[in-house]
Parts: sequence; structure tokens; C-alpha cells
Amino acid sequence: TIDYALEAYRLKSQNKELLERLKKANKELDEFVYRASHDLRAPIASILGLINLAKTETDLDQLKKYLELEEKSVNKLDHLLKDIIQFSRNTHLEINSESIDFTVLINSVFDSHQFFEFSGNIKKDFKIIGDVPFNSDQFRLEIILNNLISNAIRYSDFNSENPNLFIDVEINKDWATIKVKDNGIGIDEDQMDRIFDMFYRGIDDNTGSGLGLYIVKETVDKLSGRIYVNSKIGEGSEFVVEIPNQNRLENFLI
Repeated sequence: TIDYALEAYRLKSQNKELLERLKKANKELDEFVYRASHDLRAPIASILGLINLAKTETDLDQLKKYLELEEKSVNKLDHLLKDIIQFSRNTHLEINSESIDFTVLINSVFDSHQFFEFSGNIKKDFKIIGDVPFNSDQFRLEIILNNLISNAIRYSDFNSENPNLFIDVEINKDWATIKVKDNGIGIDEDQMDRIFDMFYRGIDDNTGSGLGLYIVKETVDKLSGRIYVNSKIGEGSEFVVEIPNQNRLENFLI
């Protein structure tokens, strides 16, 4: 009887926890659908308006301005769609375990950002410490690094003499610690508790989707990792990501 009572209590506790998680997921889904549809509509409406203006415009210089504005709207739309795809894939795909070469991975991410606006003005470098096998999900590591590097470029301080971005990776048999540090504009202390919230934009520049850091946090959680941030206005930011080495779990299971 005692065993049955304990089992019933355990099941009741599990059901309560699952119900809370389901409520949280439904709330986030409702917010995501509403905000994503709104943010998708805005650039589309802008493009349609510019097309209507261009139809009756005969001045070539003005037409060029319309095209440049359309390009900005299309780029914003493309960025948001990429974020939505990343969010969906991170949520639904199983975690892969593959050997990670951080040198190749970081160089690949740097290359993918070389044509970002102002990216060429930023000095980028990295250092890797630890020569041990490290296994994780490469797709999800790319999501993390892509978003952190994109943010570092977007919020760089170009009034600084030497805007820079540095990635420090330390690997051991249990963890990889990835530090992404910049000397950009930094983050206000009163915003620190919200930067990982869905659709939160730290500054009103209207360039980002507000999903980047939310996706980073969700991806780190999916990998059973941890993320921290240290930042000061005018001095820059440092994001610290700790990802478990899947070799540890695989060796334990063997």
C-alpha cells in the first residue's frame, strides 16, 4: 500500500511538472506565432508600398533609393526567416553526436560573416586550448556561434580605434567552454535579465529579429549546457557558453 501511494505521488508530481511545461510551451508558441507573423508582415508591407511608389516614378535616382529600401526590407525578412528555421530545427531535430573540430567550425562561421555590413572593420581572432576528442552537435554549435558573432558585429563600437572580436575555446574531457568577447557598445545592467527573452531587442535599432539570443539560450539548453554574460556599457560584452562533451556520456554508457 505504501509503495502504491509513493508511486501515485511520484506520477502526480511528474504530471504536474509536465502540465507546467506544456503551459509554458503553449504560451511561448502563441507569442511566437503572433510576433513572427507581425514581424513578417511589416517588411512585406514595406516592399509592396515601395513597389507601388516605383511604378509611377520616372527619376532614376529616386528609383535607386526605392530599390535600396526594398533590399533592406528583403534582408530583414530573410534574417527573420532564417531565425524561425533555426528555432524550428533546434526544437524538433534529435541531437547528433559528431567529432567537433573547433578550428574548422570557427573559421567557417567567420567566413559566413565576412560580407556583413562593417564586418571588415572588425579584427577577428580565436584561440583553442585542449587537445582532447570532443563530441557534440555541430549544427547546434553553429547556431550558437553564428548568433553570438552576428550580435557582436551588429553592436560593435565603430568609434573605437580597434573594434575586435575574440573567441576563446577551452576543451577538456567533460566540457568545452566557449567565450565570445567583443569591445562593442555593451549591454545595460537593467537589460541583462531580459536579453534571452523571445523577441526582446536591447536597443531600438530595428535591425535584428529579437530572436537571436533566445535561440542561443534554447540551443544551449537543448545541449544540456550553460550560458552566462558579462557586459558593461562602453566596454563590450563577453558571452560564456559551456557545452558538455558527449564523449563523457558515451564512454560512461559503454
